[in-house]
Amino acid sequence: MNPRKALSVELRGPIISVRDPEVYQVAIAPPLPIPSTIVGAIGYAYWKIGLCSGEERCMSRARETILKARASSAFSIKFSTVLSRYRGVLEEKRLPKDPNEISKFRDALVREYVFLDRFKVLILPSDDKYIGDIRRALLNVERIGDSESLVSISSIEEHKIEDCEGNTVNVVIRSSIASGGNYMIVRGLLENGEKSTLALPLMPEGSYYRPSDIQLEASRRVRCAGNFRFPDGGDW
Repeated sequence: MNPRKALSVELRGPIISVRDPEVYQVAIAPPLPIPSTIVGAIGYAYWKIGLCSGEERCMSRARETILKARASSAFSIKFSTVLSRYRGVLEEKRLPKDPNEISKFRDALVREYVFLDRFKVLILPSDDKYIGDIRRALLNVERIGDSESLVSISSIEEHKIEDCEGNTVNVVIRSSIASGGNYMIVRGLLENGEKSTLALPLMPEGSYYRPSDIQLEASRRVRCAGNFRFPDGGDW
């Protein structure tokens, strides 16, 4: 798995919500989408365009074809809201029999949302031969995160992967390989569903998060594709 090309995807929000994998009722959201959420959105899009069938097979296909799916730094703002949903209708697939039963169907939870006017995602295919399928799937992605997190694809560009100078990156990486710079740490899932601690190229500033760079060890090689800077190798 040594791709020579990468895809740069620009998405427009305005809001997304990606739940922290270790919380339940109060849904805390990281200020950038995590790798597994992006892969999940593409897996669902694979199903929509008929490249797979069933949730497990479509997720397996997405993980097979995508080596990395990493958001890049972008201005973002977080806020909380209370969602009221009639979960019983969706989960039990039936309507309340009478007004007294309505309260049993209704549920409320606090959820964090992130305002992102636009943001970019780096997609590294596991092999260049999958770029066509990934591009088709991306054009059918309609949400990143929960059901209210609607997005639209502004552009998809293909770039050659090249060596570049310096030791800073501007995409989400494992926190274990970060050695300096300005970044924040969150819990999340990698492309394969593995739990990890992630470093986001963002820094809180007042009521919003501003883009920043993450520094790697001087011996670590950095690759470039378009405006993305990311670590060499597969352990990030």
